[in-house]
Amino acid sequence: MSGRGGGFTPTAEVDQALWLPVPEARTMLTHQRDITVLDALAKATTVDAVLLLVRHASGAPALDGPGHRQVRALRHLLPGFAPGRLLCVPDEWRRDTLTPLAARLRLPVGYGRDLHEAGGCHRRAGDPHWVRDLAAEGGTTVVAAPGSVIRNVITTLARDDHVKLPRVRAKKGSVWALFFNRARLTGADYYARLVEPGH
Repeated sequence: MSGRGGGFTPTAEVDQALWLPVPEARTMLTHQRDITVLDALAKATTVDAVLLLVRHASGAPALDGPGHRQVRALRHLLPGFAPGRLLCVPDEWRRDTLTPLAARLRLPVGYGRDLHEAGGCHRRAGDPHWVRDLAAEGGTTVVAAPGSVIRNVITTLARDDHVKLPRVRAKKGSVWALFFNRARLTGADYYARLVEPGH
């Protein structure tokens, strides 16, 4: 970011406006909450890849009422991450979970016998680091995966990259957003219950 002019009027709270490099700005802050916000911003601006791990919707393979709502929520909300690729194993559960999103984004869903093949990766089966191969390519990828795979991938990456996370869960219809810089995990958010806009 850079300053492009504009006006500023001092107040009782803020007496001066400056554009500074993050390290210098950090030394000038006096409140811990402001330092926390600045550190989060600095980390976010280094993200070069996002992986959205989606667990299949409720009731799959024949989606039930909650399952249909979860799929609609995924269709409405995940485009905000600007996905460029959709992947899943070739089964009805995960295919039906991603189909409405694929239609909205006008993207094909990559299928394979397992996620490694679907992603064009060459890791051993069971090696959670296939996610790094996807992250190394940059951009945003949506992967519909079994809950056991999601938990294993996130636990392993967080441990290896020293990222502290709360207990790793993977409820049906939930999404983990994994954020990477140079194929290293820098943070993750868990969306346990997505809600379709207007509901």
